[in-house]
Amino acid sequence: DDAKALLERYNITDHFDFTETPKDKSLFEKVYNVPVVSNTIALVAMKKEAQALGYDVLSVGDEWYGSPNELVETLVKMKAPNTVILGGGEPAMTVTHGGGSGGRNEYVSSLMIEHIPNDCVFVSFASDGIDNCSESAGGIVDSSTKEKSLTLSKTIKEYLDQYQHDELLTDLDARIITGPTEANVSDLFLLVCK
Repeated sequence: DDAKALLERYNITDHFDFTETPKDKSLFEKVYNVPVVSNTIALVAMKKEAQALGYDVLSVGDEWYGSPNELVETLVKMKAPNTVILGGGEPAMTVTHGGGSGGRNEYVSSLMIEHIPNDCVFVSFASDGIDNCSESAGGIVDSSTKEKSLTLSKTIKEYLDQYQHDELLTDLDARIITGPTEANVSDLFLLVCK
């Protein structure tokens, strides 16, 4: 009813049909939901592979909804030799004005550039292969990305202040392009340290 009222207020009801979920529980007696994939499943597989490669594995959990700055700070603080730090979720962003394109993963990757430890690689990506309105799934950065950023005509802060994180990672050749994966289990991020 609230949604209908809002659409009516703006006179845009022509293109919407409203269907309420049936309330008769007998209709669902033979319905079984079976999770096929989740970010927990993805993180367990990532942990297993990292351990098989000889890394120690730490986790920030599968429900990260804090800010991108908090995520970067947490990951860097957890850094340890021969360690992979994994996490999943959807870092909370507040966009205050228009600007460039890109999503959370490119933003987090861009933030990490100035904080990346010399012996680490950071990856943040959308599991569905599309980071908001970008063709990118996310970004991958290391100390060479940091060095390359010093040759750009704008600072990282200038890119981020205008929400031009897609443009920044494009300029640094640090985007991850997968195309749509047709499976969305939230964002995934990892910091791999030698």
